[in-house]
This record gives sequence, C-alpha cells and structure tokens, in this order.
Amino acid sequence: MGYMELMTKAENLEKLREIVNIQINATKESSLRTVFDIEDAFADTLWMKRCIESIKSNPESAKILEERYVEPEWNIKEMLKLPKNSLGWTYAKLMSTLGYDPHFHRDRPNVEKETDYVTMRVRTTHDMLHIVSGFDMINGEIATVGLNTGQYGYPGFMLLDMMALFFACFPTMDGESESKSTEQHHRPDNSRTGGTIFDILVHGISMARQAKPLFAVKFGEILDQPLDKVRKDLNIIPCTTGDYSWYTDPRFKRL
Repeated sequence: MGYMELMTKAENLEKLREIVNIQINATKESSLRTVFDIEDAFADTLWMKRCIESIKSNPESAKILEERYVEPEWNIKEMLKLPKNSLGWTYAKLMSTLGYDPHFHRDRPNVEKETDYVTMRVRTTHDMLHIVSGFDMINGEIATVGLNTGQYGYPGFMLLDMMALFFACFPTMDGESESKSTEQHHRPDNSRTGGTIFDILVHGISMARQAKPLFAVKFGEILDQPLDKVRKDLNIIPCTTGDYSWYTDPRFKRL
C-alpha cells in the first residue's frame, strides 16, 4: 500500500483526527499528561505496528523486545555516588539540579504486549537520551524525541514533532510569543519559530541516523561508565553548543 493511499484511508484519517484533537485541546497545565494520552492513543494503530516492525528489523533491538528488558528505577542518591562524569552520575546531577522526578512517566499495567513494552521503554529511557545527546529539556526536547522518530518512527513522537512545527509556523491568536515555562528565568524558550524548530529537529534526526540503535541500549548496566565512552560506543557526537544544549545552561557550567 502506497503512502498516500495509507494516509487517505477513511479509518486512518479519523484516528489521526482524534489523536490530533488531544493535542489541540491540551492546556499548559496538562501538557505532560497530553503527551502520554497521545502515546496511548497510538497503541493499537497501524503506525505503531510499523514502529515495532522497524524495531524488529535490528537484531539487537529485536532481542531487547523479545526478552522484555526493563531498566531499574533510577535512584538519584545512589547514582550521585558513581564516578564523576559517568553516565549515571551526570544523569543524577542534572535531574537533581532541575528537581525532576526520574519516575515522571505514566506506567502501563504490564509489558506483555509489544506495544506496551515499546511505550514503556521509550518513557523510561527518555531522560537518558537527554544525557547522551546533550539536548536540554526545554529547547532541545524536540531534538530528543527526534532520536526515537529518526531511528524507528515512534508514532507519538512523530506527531509531536509535526505539531511543534505546525504551531511554530502559526502563532497563537492572541499574539503571545513568550514561553510560559516555569524555568524561563533560567532557560528562555527560544525555539518558537518554524525555522528554528526545524533546525533543532533535523539535528536530532541526524544524530539518530548516525547513532547505533538506542532502543537496544541497556542503560542500567553502563551507569558507571564515563559518559564520553558511552557516547563513543554509541557513535554519538553530543550537542554542546547553542541554546538547546544543557551544556550551555548556566546551572550546569561546573559539570
């Protein structure tokens, strides 16, 4: 079935309309919940099936999927005891500085179904991708989800990427241009124009194309390894400059 035929089938268009409405009707207060709602809405769709097929096309990723490997709960206090500049120490340092909850995500009852496992794997490793990529949690968010999009077409994030471009090209009706992020005084959101968002997204997808399969990485088993080594092993050249890298955030200058 060709791409246009796939996209214009009535049932596919109706499903996509329902999912897009989740994003359109979102409020600032429910933004994170909305992301989970969008992911969940894709659970039993053709797009998720294609995503899983893409994952299975790589032997290492297929193995992880088959064995249902689950990352450990990220213990910030214990990870801060790891060697300085290791993967785990850097993760804990950033998360504790930001005051973020490592278990920020919505859980699935179990991971017996492939769709549930893939979604939970994406959610539990998301912040680890911020660490290895160098993309920050505000302006660099679209690039980080671009890693999942670029490697195996995770549908929830593909839609978020497209919607981010759409809303950047069509400003809000009241002319509002300033970000209402609670971290604005630390990290202003400078990624609200279509061109800038496109450049950031391309950076994430380009990194995904160059990197080894990230779905297959057992992060819990390499927490004590130097971050530089982890990146080299994954063939990742991190983003260390620009206003969408956490390296340029003044809160992390001493790392």
